Amino acid sequence: MGRSFFISLIILFFFFSACNVGVPHEPYRLNDLPEFNADSAYSFVVRQVAFGPRVPNTPAHDSCARFIEEKLRSYGLLVSTERFVALRFDSLPMWGVNIFASLRPELKHRVLLFTHWDTRFIAERDSDSLRRSMPILGANDGGSGTAVLLELARVMSQMPPDVGVDFLFFDLEDQGPAEVHSMIDFYRYWALGARYWSRHKPRGYHPLWGLEVDLVGARGARFSIEDYSLYYYGYLVKRLWEIGQALGYDTLFVDYRSRGLFDDHVIVNEYAGIRSVIIIENIPHHFFGSYWHTHRDSLQIIDANVLKAVGQTVLGAVYNVK
Repeated sequence: MGRSFFISLIILFFFFSACNVGVPHEPYRLNDLPEFNADSAYSFVVRQVAFGPRVPNTPAHDSCARFIEEKLRSYGLLVSTERFVALRFDSLPMWGVNIFASLRPELKHRVLLFTHWDTRFIAERDSDSLRRSMPILGANDGGSGTAVLLELARVMSQMPPDVGVDFLFFDLEDQGPAEVHSMIDFYRYWALGARYWSRHKPRGYHPLWGLEVDLVGARGARFSIEDYSLYYYGYLVKRLWEIGQALGYDTLFVDYRSRGLFDDHVIVNEYAGIRSVIIIENIPHHFFGSYWHTHRDSLQIIDANVLKAVGQTVLGAVYNVK
């Protein structure tokens, strides 16, 4: 997850203050859902962390990209990669790869699920100043969203939904500078893989909606309703929170509206024109967890039950598309 930012130019006046959004609590009827396997998703986090920090231009980055591609192909999905070069804020060329996989590619009606799989190249928020220049493992920031999408791909390949599903793993999301001085800096240096894909997406590709998952595995996580998502496609946001609560995850999907976060979903909305929302840890009054952009972002903070709560909720949305 990159730096947060409040894009005032696109937010209506009523988004300026956080408030309770009043998600209904009446019984919510769902179609039969496959089971999201928490242990399987956790194993995908373990596998990624075992490569080390997945920072561009490193062997760990290359190995993880191959792992994601091979895993998706093993589920019978149609997989393609998009390789590109982008300049980091300090002019370092970075070799990136976006990974796109389609389930039931023959279907016209589709939904897009996406995350980022790269990890932060510095730990600028770490309490140990001597380690701030070192890359982080990114078990949650990069690892959890990727793990959830891989498990979703596995489950859906065994019990396909009535709509086509595309899985998109963005690279170079988290390589921006530690200090950001303007909105231009955000658009220039963060979410580079999402920006590249959005500008080069196939002509005529128009999914019904997009959903990003990021920072979705930390112990004690809370998912409040993010303002930009509410602006871009409030119906889907409310539906997701209704589903999460109906499945028994009301302590995670909380009835609280939080500040907007600059992430890949903003780029996909603005550049690709795809209505997209995000599920992301956004603890009321606290923002992200204390592990964020530190070396505490390791396997020790990952809770398989949180991965399951998010994955099962996404399944509820995909298998109940309206």
